[in-house]
Amino acid sequence: MEMRKLIKKPLTPRASKLTADNLQKLAPDDDEHKAAILNQSVQNCWQGVFPLHDDWSKKRASPKPRGQQSVQDMTDETMEILRRQGLV
Repeated sequence: MEMRKLIKKPLTPRASKLTADNLQKLAPDDDEHKAAILNQSVQNCWQGVFPLHDDWSKKRASPKPRGQQSVQDMTDETMEILRRQGLV
């Protein structure tokens, strides 16, 4: 959500709902995969969510590169907000 504010395109309640719906389509009932999709979108300053570019199975096995903790924290925060709003 912070990234969306930085690019001057804040996440509206409707956009939040659409994002949650798209995440569910891309990674049904897989929160870890959803988090990876959100990380990809934040890292690339995308407004939406899209299928992962990298092979997901390889991504899960590899350790996190340094500097990714803050992105993970933002992803966790976003997922928690979406959960509280009942969108995921």
